[in-house]
Amino acid sequence: MRHMTTLPEPPDLGRPNYVAPPMDISAAEKILLETKEVLDAQGIRFFLRQGTCLGAVRDAAIIPWDDDIDIASVLGMHGLTMDAVEPAAAAFREKGFQVHLFKLNGSVYLGLFKYGQKIDYFCYVATDGYITQHPGIRIPLELLEDLKAIDFLGTQFDVPNPPERYLEIKYGPDWKTPKKAGEFEQDILDLLPIPPVPLPLRIARSMATRVIARRRARLRVLDAQDAPVGGATVTLAGRTLLTTNAQGIVDFYLREATSFIVVVDFAGVEEILYDERLTPGVTHTYRRDPDVLIARLSTLAKEPTTKASAK
Repeated sequence: MRHMTTLPEPPDLGRPNYVAPPMDISAAEKILLETKEVLDAQGIRFFLRQGTCLGAVRDAAIIPWDDDIDIASVLGMHGLTMDAVEPAAAAFREKGFQVHLFKLNGSVYLGLFKYGQKIDYFCYVATDGYITQHPGIRIPLELLEDLKAIDFLGTQFDVPNPPERYLEIKYGPDWKTPKKAGEFEQDILDLLPIPPVPLPLRIARSMATRVIARRRARLRVLDAQDAPVGGATVTLAGRTLLTTNAQGIVDFYLREATSFIVVVDFAGVEEILYDERLTPGVTHTYRRDPDVLIARLSTLAKEPTTKASAK
């Protein structure tokens, strides 16, 4: 068996202006139970995370308006090593799963697809006693060392321990109150630090090296008539706050492709894009849709940033 030392970057699986439909609960339960069978057979311990953990703990059910299943493991914990990831992916394929395997935000990601449903399975890499879950929430490893088994879907699944503490860190003190898309995003934003205003671009440019220049990304803001919007506020949650120039453009720098909450605010209307993947060397275009201002996913259209367009 070939040892996995590197993984490709993920393909762009999103569709601009996409609103994810809710899951088929019966099919979602089926894929989760089959996923547990595969990982148990591989000797890989995993836990429910994010909305799946929230539904299992709070409601003893999958949240009806959720759009995928979320599970995770931690590399270096519970005996899991990188060498176990590829055999696990192969085992899923043998069971009829479609599998996308790649690096994402420093962790290893397996996108598992079956019965028209999706499971996001992260194998996290810990740093300084934490793992980081979207959109930049740090989860202490002490909550993941001695996982707690709970009854769920007629069997037992592991969750962080204590799960109440995990859910408070991840969703805030009001985690017990059910909230749909468009209702919970502000709670998550409130958990993140207020982003600083960056240096003026002329100063940042004078400090930039060729290496930093290759990390430049761009976001262009257009209104509903495709006209550029100057003076719009663009926030990368927990990271930076920017204002578009007269061409509706902001530039920023990334080490690698990273998922953010992106908040775009102009004409007195704010839209929270809860999960947007931003990539160095790419121009990301936001187009306002006045008819859909909540729950859009993969909203930003993408194209390479040419040297000419980067000036």
